[in-house]
Amino acid sequence: MKRTSLLFLGLLLFLGMSVSFAQSKKITGKVTSADDGSALPGVTVTIKGTGRGTQTDGSGAYSVDAASNQTLVFTFVGMSTQEITVGSKNVIDVSLAGMTINWSN
Repeated sequence: MKRTSLLFLGLLLFLGMSVSFAQSKKITGKVTSADDGSALPGVTVTIKGTGRGTQTDGSGAYSVDAASNQTLVFTFVGMSTQEITVGSKNVIDVSLAGMTINWSN
């Protein structure tokens, strides 16, 4: 009886892990400048609330594994940060705009 219970528990753990991994999917896209449409290499693409992420390559392209309920955060020096929830999308192209700084005080 004890052995059967351990086998059953092991099977449940395995199935639970398989389901959690199955929810993740590959997201690809390209990040460009809103100012002139040029590709932005070196943009940091992170999955909000995790330590996972990547950077865009020389042509502004990226690829990251994320679940549909997660949010991608796009950051680049001198540009406004953008957050996009994955949802049902497999391709997420982003256009980042330069920051506007208000120096009046």
